[in-house]
Amino acid sequence: MGKEAIVSVLVFAALAVACPRVLFAQDEPGVIKVSGPADIVSPIDNAEAILAYNFDCNGTYDEENDIWWLSTSNPFKFKKKFTGQWYFDRLVISDFTDGYVTVKMLLPVFTQHPSRGGRSASSEVNLIVTNPQNDEFYELKGVKVGSSREGIERPTYFYIPLKYLSDDGRVIIEVLGLGQIGVSQSRLVILKEE
Repeated sequence: MGKEAIVSVLVFAALAVACPRVLFAQDEPGVIKVSGPADIVSPIDNAEAILAYNFDCNGTYDEENDIWWLSTSNPFKFKKKFTGQWYFDRLVISDFTDGYVTVKMLLPVFTQHPSRGGRSASSEVNLIVTNPQNDEFYELKGVKVGSSREGIERPTYFYIPLKYLSDDGRVIIEVLGLGQIGVSQSRLVILKEE
């Protein structure tokens, strides 16, 4: 192995220790990659992804990128917060031994639509978690999503107390935002420890 290869390995190892979530889960800096299902689970999660059985969004569907934007394509509509909703069911409560469920999101954010030259950015969303059995809910405001300054998508983690799961393992997670924030069924998952 040459000196350059050894230096590259050492630099990568140092970065992996300093910021493992970024290196293992994300795209390369400067790469705008929106389309297709997100490879959201990284080795450091030590978990498998549970996808929602249903997903709904009242934003704008982008067929080219196969993603929904939490925005409108109609310039005459008043600004409002658009929502993406993920419906989970049949979660086995005993699988979550820490007293909560871990949720991971990987939502792309752009300054404007990528086809119009939008650059990777970051933004804030609000989250509403609802137990559909009794309509008990809680809201998290100002949750940061998007990319680092280098254009690397940042994963966002949050936790749901088990009391927000119904007795038969259902929960609804809603993301509210405004702008070029991308959502799809595969970009928000529940992590189940392996």
